[in-house]
Amino acid sequence: MPVRVRCPQCEKVISAPDAARGKAVKCPDCQARVPVPAAEAEAASPAKPSAAKPAAKPAAKPAATAKAAPAKKKAADDDDEDFLAKLDLSRSEDRNTKVCPKCGTVVDEEDTECAACGVDLQTGGLGKTARKARMKGADPNDFYGRAWKDGYEFVKENFGITMNSWINVMILFAGSAVGFIIGAVAMIFEHTPSAIFFLVLGTLGSLGVYGWFFSLSAKVVMFALDKKIKLDRTSFEIFTAMATGVSWTIWMVASAVPFAPIWGPIYFVTKDSGPAINYGLTAAVALFFALLPIPCVIAHRAMPINWMIWVSPLMWKIAVKNIGGVLFCWVVAFTTWLPIGLLILGEVLILKNFLVCILQAFGMKDTSAIETQTAAVGFAFTGGSIGIAGAIFVIIGMLILRVLVLFLFTCWSMYMLRTVAQFTFYNKKGLELISEVKEKAYVAKKIELGPDGEPINKSGKLMAILVPIIGIVVLYGAVCVIMASAAPDYIPLPKFVSEKLGLVAGAPPAPAAAVPLPGPGAPGAAPGAAMPAAGPAPGAAMPGAPGPAPGAALPAPGAPAAGAPAPGAAVPAPAAP
Repeated sequence: MPVRVRCPQCEKVISAPDAARGKAVKCPDCQARVPVPAAEAEAASPAKPSAAKPAAKPAAKPAATAKAAPAKKKAADDDDEDFLAKLDLSRSEDRNTKVCPKCGTVVDEEDTECAACGVDLQTGGLGKTARKARMKGADPNDFYGRAWKDGYEFVKENFGITMNSWINVMILFAGSAVGFIIGAVAMIFEHTPSAIFFLVLGTLGSLGVYGWFFSLSAKVVMFALDKKIKLDRTSFEIFTAMATGVSWTIWMVASAVPFAPIWGPIYFVTKDSGPAINYGLTAAVALFFALLPIPCVIAHRAMPINWMIWVSPLMWKIAVKNIGGVLFCWVVAFTTWLPIGLLILGEVLILKNFLVCILQAFGMKDTSAIETQTAAVGFAFTGGSIGIAGAIFVIIGMLILRVLVLFLFTCWSMYMLRTVAQFTFYNKKGLELISEVKEKAYVAKKIELGPDGEPINKSGKLMAILVPIIGIVVLYGAVCVIMASAAPDYIPLPKFVSEKLGLVAGAPPAPAAAVPLPGPGAPGAAPGAAMPAAGPAPGAAMPGAPGPAPGAALPAPGAPAAGAPAPGAAVPAPAAP
């Protein structure tokens, strides 16, 4: 049974093992020697007198000084042990103080469990209260006090992965920027197919930036649930990052659609307020409904069963249930984003004042097309001539600023991933996570064998058909882009398809043959003959048409015309052939 003793120097109560009876132990706080009393039987028995030591024989030869020092030290140690052995240390045990047998914490006489470690003071096992607390999980209120510092510790502990992510983000951003710049130039010069191709390429690059961190979020959450802070090595796959970015974009749209009855009328109400207010306010309200529960969405996406992230009302229900933690995540996000936002604002101001100047410095004299298109969205350029040296200086400054922004954005993303992971750890029960997959009965798969006895790989045959088709489509698209770049009027479709779609006009109909009029130079016309009039003279009767003679009186209204039978007269029968 452990022995409770009190340190004579710092007054700390120490729980010493039973094997230490009759010996001295070190105090864990002040490192002082604390004697442990012997057992009751040993303490009651008188101490045995130490045997008398024989007198030292005179040395035949004088001992060296180096050998005399260890001998004196050994003799001093023996004297100390003999002195401690003679002492009655049973009276040094503190019998009036009750301590925990595991951690040595002083407890009250009526306590049944240790408040520090949760041990049952009678059995030595885990107490009932501690078992309930372990089953319940971590206290959600602890998340608010630990989130700020824990995110910083996570970024510092995984600085290698943070730097690797920074390099990946710069590669994706560079590809995205090149795609957007070439696409914008192609739009200015009305090369529509080229513009579409490069704008899509730039969009995929920008989505890959966000997709990389979203693909990393599942690992960060799972490590947090396992109470780990150090991530293992993570490889970067650019196509996986782009695909993840596209899937998150689709999720964002799908999450905003159920709330269209709320943000849809805003579009029609603000339709006459200009494109900036109309589209901006509508998009802001739609994104609010899509992104507010995103901490809960990231937590569920890391689970084996994550279909609930596509049901926006259900995620909103879970977010409202954990609204304190969700709002705290957003407060942390906006607070830590402020330095990055200020740097981005500086980039916008530099671009606004120097873009046209840079283009003019490098030989682009007519910038009216750029100024007109950007002014349509409320972005008017200002500035004057700065020369080539000034343009290069501004470009280098913008590149340095952009690299700094991307570095801070990477650190911020890693920081927020850890914050959301800690939110998941402390609110695991309230998030209703499905962390286990139901066991399914195993069904043997039937394998079809060929004539040679080998399994038939149907997927391989399908890929053998699809890969050439995809290759032909990609090659055709590349040819179309090249042709469209060389000829702006080129339409990358077969002629009959373009005519059916009305993209080009069909072949014009053949002109009708002109009827030759008789006249000078006409076949059969006598030289010098007068050309017949195009029609009868005004007031003249048409040739061959019956009518009154010139000057004859016109019949009265209602009278029968000349040559017409009288009313009631029989109509003569036609002559027989």
